[in-house]
Amino acid sequence: MNPLSNITLRTSVGLLLAILATLVGGTWLTVKVTTDHLLYRNATETARNWAQYLASNVTDLEQIAAGEKPSSASMQFFRATARRECLSLCHFQPIRLFDTRF
Repeated sequence: MNPLSNITLRTSVGLLLAILATLVGGTWLTVKVTTDHLLYRNATETARNWAQYLASNVTDLEQIAAGEKPSSASMQFFRATARRECLSLCHFQPIRLFDTRF
């Protein structure tokens, strides 16, 4: 005799729904964890690249971090970078951090 022959229709439907919920929940969790990981990796890599880009192009970065005004060469670099990158990507204007006219 088959041991599954004694299962009622109600139990079968409940078991099927539990399995389906487990599969959907597991899939959702897998997608969420993977997406979070990939977003975190992309964000840290982007931040690292920008930090290296700034460090290699702004000679007075430590003085700026200490609160001093940037040199004219650094301001020119910030303006060019803001026009080329920041404004087109995220509408952020780093020039406003140093320019008192805004």
